[in-house]
Amino acid sequence: LVAPSPDSLDPLAAMVECDVPAPAVLLYYYYRPIDDPVAAAQRQASLGQRLELQGRVRVAQEGINGTVSGAREALNKYCLATA
Repeated sequence: LVAPSPDSLDPLAAMVECDVPAPAVLLYYYYRPIDDPVAAAQRQASLGQRLELQGRVRVAQEGINGTVSGAREALNKYCLATA
């Protein structure tokens, strides 16, 4: 991601890199029996908030289905914690 240089009046003349982490989207399903879907949903919500992720995760006795987005590092941590 780039933005115009603050020192230039011509935005195409000089570009500088923005320090913004590249966001990503993770779309997944995890079909495995969940003994306590309510507790699992609460853990998912807490984990998502802690990692600053956005999206929707559905938890049922049959498993988990989710679409979450955020920084790549946060998504990697999410995958490790969810697996």
